Amino acid sequence: MNMKYMRKTIFFLAFYLALSSCTNEEKILDIALQGTWNMTEIQGSLSKPTTYEYGKILWVFDMNKKKLTITNTIKGLISTGNGFSKNETGVYLFTIEEENEEKILVVGNRKGKISLSEDTLKINYGLEFDDVLYTLKR
Repeated sequence: MNMKYMRKTIFFLAFYLALSSCTNEEKILDIALQGTWNMTEIQGSLSKPTTYEYGKILWVFDMNKKKLTITNTIKGLISTGNGFSKNETGVYLFTIEEENEEKILVVGNRKGKISLSEDTLKINYGLEFDDVLYTLKR
C-alpha cells in the first residue's frame, strides 16, 4: 500500500469519526445557533417586556470554540459589573446540555431553555420563577 493512499485513508477515517461523534440533532442546533443574533426583548415575570432596537445588543455564537460574544451599546446597561446576566459586553464560554429532552444553554451558573424557530431564538431562564426570557432575532 503506498504512503499517499494510506494518508488519505487515515484522514477520511478521522474525518468520519469526528463527524459521527455528534448526533444529527446537535449538528443542526450548532448550525442554527452559529452567528449573530439581535436581542429584541427581555421579559421579566414581574415587569413589562423591554424591547430593544436591532443592533443595540448583539449575541454572536461561535459554536466551534463554544464562545458567546455579547456587544451591548445601550447606555445604562454597559459595565454594571454583573457580567453575562446583565448582557454586558464580553466573551463568555458556554455549553449546551440536554435536560428532560430539552436543550439548555449554560453560561457560568445560568441555565436557560432554548426554543428556536426560523429566525427567532428564545432563552428562558425561568420566567415562571421570577427570572427572565430573552428573545433574539436574526
